[in-house]
Amino acid sequence: MSESKYLSRKWLLCAYIAIAGTVMRYFDLLDQTGLLSAWGLSASGYGLANVAQKQFEKTPTNETA
Repeated sequence: MSESKYLSRKWLLCAYIAIAGTVMRYFDLLDQTGLLSAWGLSASGYGLANVAQKQFEKTPTNETA
């Protein structure tokens, strides 16, 4: 059975940042610019983590026999 992407650490971190930014905006601890920055940070962080993971998976290992 394949593992759900919604249980990965990078997805959970992205969701946490987005939800925390929304809650902080609701309680007026962030302005609109801060909220958009938090959402952008979470989305770009998730995208960069995917790229890094795929690059790491493609890199051949240095096996010595």
